[in-house]
Amino acid sequence: MVTAPDTTYPLRDADDWLVLLPPQPVSLSPMQIRLLLRATLPQPVLDLIATLDVINYQQRHKQHAYVSHRARRLRRAHHALAPPLVPHTGHLSEILAVPRDDHVSL
Repeated sequence: MVTAPDTTYPLRDADDWLVLLPPQPVSLSPMQIRLLLRATLPQPVLDLIATLDVINYQQRHKQHAYVSHRARRLRRAHHALAPPLVPHTGHLSEILAVPRDDHVSL
């Protein structure tokens, strides 16, 4: 059985280790990344039906986000305006008879 010759060489210097490290990352802006992706990936061909489907999807997505955001804001407003709950531990007269620390009685 014939084996391939060994083409690996021992690492002699510290510079030889640098060759094994991955290259430094390149900082790209989002627009530069989009440009690279547009150049390398095949672009879909949009006809009228596909374009209307994309617009319909975007409008549904925005409507859902609007409703969700509005419901969250209304819940927060309702919670802020709701009176604090008083625990029911007895009769109302007993609760009112106990002086509160932050209330100054005259």
